[in-house]
Amino acid sequence: MKIISLSLITLTAFWMNSCSKSKHQAHDHPEEESHHHVHSSLMGGTLIEIGDHAFNIEFLKKENGVWSLYILDAHAENFVRIKSPQIDAFWVDGGLKTPIQFQAIANPATGETVGETSQFDFEAIDANASGEILIPSLKISTKEFVDVRIEL
Repeated sequence: MKIISLSLITLTAFWMNSCSKSKHQAHDHPEEESHHHVHSSLMGGTLIEIGDHAFNIEFLKKENGVWSLYILDAHAENFVRIKSPQIDAFWVDGGLKTPIQFQAIANPATGETVGETSQFDFEAIDANASGEILIPSLKISTKEFVDVRIEL
């Protein structure tokens, strides 16, 4: 009887241990491999994650000298409209900090209007500029993000 009880306890302990692991824990792999995933841009630009996987900005330097910002969802799959006629920013290059404004762009095909759009454009001072763009404050939905930086 003691042998059966001991065998039953051992079997139960083994079963509980094996069933308590999630599928994620059931195999070994590096931590960064398990949680890292990559999103592709919609317009061919550079993606910048905003917040902790909350939103993305896609930055695109167009051939005509226009710099465009597109506000995207967390997975960079859908455009996200924001209620703003412009995005105030700074072009920072070396010690110089130049104020710039990305203007809201209406799009009749999508129904986006100035004041409720996902696209903002700026006619660049220098299409080949270096440095970074600094957006001191950006409100998307109900969240506000500060000091958003975009490398040029």
